[in-house]
Amino acid sequence: MNVVDIVGEKTAEMTLPNACLTCGGAVQLRVSPDGVRTYCATCHTISKATLGVQEGGLVVAQDVKARA
Repeated sequence: MNVVDIVGEKTAEMTLPNACLTCGGAVQLRVSPDGVRTYCATCHTISKATLGVQEGGLVVAQDVKARA
């Protein structure tokens, strides 16, 4: 189970292991009023993501935008 960290009044973060579409590394997922973003510290891929709820849990769809 992943732990959700509350960063601010309207912002939350969590780490998703093995979720990077580029290298398979862990990604940081941040949900804020500005949207959902992911960042991989291993290969530095940044993506915009969408969240959905499906039976059994949360679904994250990533759209890779850049590499930092």
